[in-house]
Amino acid sequence: DGVAGLATLSDGRFAVAATAQVVSKGWQVRLLLLGGDGGKLHDSAHGAAVNDYARGLTVLKDSRLLVVGQRGDGTASDGLIKTFTAWGHDQCVTAGYCADTPLPACNDKNPCTVDSCAPGKGCTNTTLADGHSCGSGKQCKGGLCQAP
Repeated sequence: DGVAGLATLSDGRFAVAATAQVVSKGWQVRLLLLGGDGGKLHDSAHGAAVNDYARGLTVLKDSRLLVVGQRGDGTASDGLIKTFTAWGHDQCVTAGYCADTPLPACNDKNPCTVDSCAPGKGCTNTTLADGHSCGSGKQCKGGLCQAP
């Protein structure tokens, strides 16, 4: 086991990327989130059937966490890039996490939809009712932003 990276988050929490050996699965990327006092808030292991190794961690401008490393089975290896929400999840798992950190990947850039992350479903893009204002004097109609 070994630490690959440590980052301080804007709200005073800490993110730690590490590599941990799991007897039945080989090596996996481990992500820990710690409170400002060092108390553990989140701990998860991520990896496939082959070995995954964390080599570094950074915080992106949108607060997501980026872990870089390598994936390999002992004979060959590939680069590994994995992103997580600022709460340590690689997908929407409960409504609270989506509310705390909107997942940028869910944004369809359509002002006539409400973008969110639903537990067990992932991204949802719900169409607003016709007549809803979508900016610059335009209104939503059939899910599209149009002049009235």
